[in-house]
Amino acid sequence: GRLVIVGARVAGFDEPVTILVAGGKVRAVGPDVRAPRGTPRLDAAGARVVPGRIDAWAGVPGGDPLGRALDGFDRYDVHALEEALRNGVTSVFLSPDGGAGVLGTGSVVKLRPGVPLKE
Repeated sequence: GRLVIVGARVAGFDEPVTILVAGGKVRAVGPDVRAPRGTPRLDAAGARVVPGRIDAWAGVPGGDPLGRALDGFDRYDVHALEEALRNGVTSVFLSPDGGAGVLGTGSVVKLRPGVPLKE
């Protein structure tokens, strides 16, 4: 879907701007952005809007001794994922764990909010 965010404060602009989001991606940012008719609006009321961050130094629990970073990623650790998203981290680089030398293959993972697991 589409969404237009109005009145947002964004780095690089001296005045509040409009942000057009379509298909899950930011399509336009600026003071003169016009959204298609019928697009849902969200008034940011001067709040600061920042892009998602990539954490390239992610400490992911459950390291794999064979050096496969993705195999050590616990996608069911809901608390860690929610904390990362709450702090603006939308992607993480999973670095393989190991000793000296070539450690294996790293991975970049996009985080998405999900359905909470029942405890």
